[in-house]
Amino acid sequence: MDRGTATSADLARILAALRPALVPQTAAASPDEIGLAAPGARGGYPRLADSAARAAADAEAGRDGRAVVYPGRPRLTGIVTVADALAWSAIDEVVGLADVVVGPETLLVTRGHVRPVWRAGRLVLVVQPAAGGTVVPYETATPTPCCADHG
Repeated sequence: MDRGTATSADLARILAALRPALVPQTAAASPDEIGLAAPGARGGYPRLADSAARAAADAEAGRDGRAVVYPGRPRLTGIVTVADALAWSAIDEVVGLADVVVGPETLLVTRGHVRPVWRAGRLVLVVQPAAGGTVVPYETATPTPCCADHG
């Protein structure tokens, strides 16, 4: 086998090995409650594996999902204008939440984490208001885990 080409059987073995490692990271009681998918392979809980496969296909087609690596991402550090963020990266649009108006001169405080989402084949960065009329990406690098302090 070429080292750069994984077969469906290879991917199935990887998924089988990965599921137990994910149990401590999730609310799953066992690896059987985790569903994973890769091109040509699915493993674990069938409904979740089917959902994972659909999510991966949507992300690959640019219909949905987050973009973690994209052209220009390393340039989006510190404070940049929205116009520069659009010119320097593959981001197609910056939209504000809660009726926040975003223009070309709006200052974007990146906080070192700019993760746009795919919407209808376009990369869209969702931002929220911040101090001094600036905006920040809606998604933070260290989100607060849901339900972490109660149970």
